[in-house]
Amino acid sequence: MVKQFQKPSAKFRSFPFWSWNDRIKPEMVKEQILGMKEAGMGGFFIHARDGLETEYMGQEWMECVEVAVRTAEENGLYAWLYDENRWPSGTAGGQVTVLGEEYCCKGLTLEVCKQGDTRMFLREENLMALYAAVIHDMDIERMRRLSAEDIQELYSGETLLVARLEISGKSEWFCGQAPPDNLNPETVQKFLELTHEKYAAVLGKDFGKTVPGIFTDEPSLADTHASFIANRGWIPWTAGMEEYFQKRRGYDFLDVLPYQYFNGNLSRKTRHDYWYTVVERFSESYSGTISAWCKNHGIAYTGHFLQEDKLGLCTRVTGAVMPHYALQDIPGIDILTECTEEYMTVKQCTSVAHQFGKKRVLTETYGCTGWDFTFEGQKWVGDWQYVLGVNIRTTHTALYSLRGRRKRDYPPSFNYNSA
Repeated sequence: MVKQFQKPSAKFRSFPFWSWNDRIKPEMVKEQILGMKEAGMGGFFIHARDGLETEYMGQEWMECVEVAVRTAEENGLYAWLYDENRWPSGTAGGQVTVLGEEYCCKGLTLEVCKQGDTRMFLREENLMALYAAVIHDMDIERMRRLSAEDIQELYSGETLLVARLEISGKSEWFCGQAPPDNLNPETVQKFLELTHEKYAAVLGKDFGKTVPGIFTDEPSLADTHASFIANRGWIPWTAGMEEYFQKRRGYDFLDVLPYQYFNGNLSRKTRHDYWYTVVERFSESYSGTISAWCKNHGIAYTGHFLQEDKLGLCTRVTGAVMPHYALQDIPGIDILTECTEEYMTVKQCTSVAHQFGKKRVLTETYGCTGWDFTFEGQKWVGDWQYVLGVNIRTTHTALYSLRGRRKRDYPPSFNYNSA
């Protein structure tokens, strides 16, 4: 044990996010890997980033990935995979959501209409439900759900509420496509086919050996890049969610939907039941699907989730992260900046690892600390996480190239281009 501390083997050393952010060339891949070995790294994560000029997951990309894995194998290093073009994970660089709306992020929106003919909304294809409610500020005094059979004009003092299932608009961040519908297991399955299966076809014999695992990065339900009709509040939803909720909670969520948005006597139960169901659905459809695939292929599932440091916002974008950690082989977190204050971020992950007997916990760390980040800072932030139970350090980042604005991609760089 003392010798391992004095001269640790590769699996106990750092694995930087190796940012492939330019035209990737085999000879440069080899050269940079040898530099990482000389500097004391244990390996690297192959990570597509801003500035990439090689076609993501194309022939040239896969050839360079093979070169990286063979070079790592020859030098006793580990070549980890990363599952997306930039982040967040789930679209295979936009290839999933371009296939159709069933794979695109969906929101259950609610529009408040002070007046109007209720019958005009019945013609809308995306209509989910209509309600007549008496509302004061954000409080519901009373509410009734309308149906096509008994629809009628609003009573005095009532407001019409219109619930719709809407598809997110496109975003430049997702390669010009919409964010993914991660509540839909078919979306995640398509993501696996376009990413994991392609890596398995080329590197399958290296899984669990030179290629120990694959990293998923900040998948979510309500990405900040998702866009719906302006001035309509929305919550994550998917096709089949109404039936899923009915089976899990024993009643129709659409009967009480307005209490999700407004305050009333049913609001606490409605919100609890909704988010609890979202947590179950998301962890099953995303991490459950990926975890099963990784186990079947002998490779570790690792990564971290969006907004894990904020309980409120975390609920909004993931429901909860801890159920995902239970499904990961190596649960992980992200510690940005020179920070030693996010105790909850670390402990909710290491606690799950402890409870489920998982021996390794990963941290993506040092991002956004800047080019002047010191060695003393590295040790302070790293040791603080180790004390709390982290034992794999993924340093952010190792920039393949500093050309142009690439040098501004959340430095520092742990590569040949840094002292």
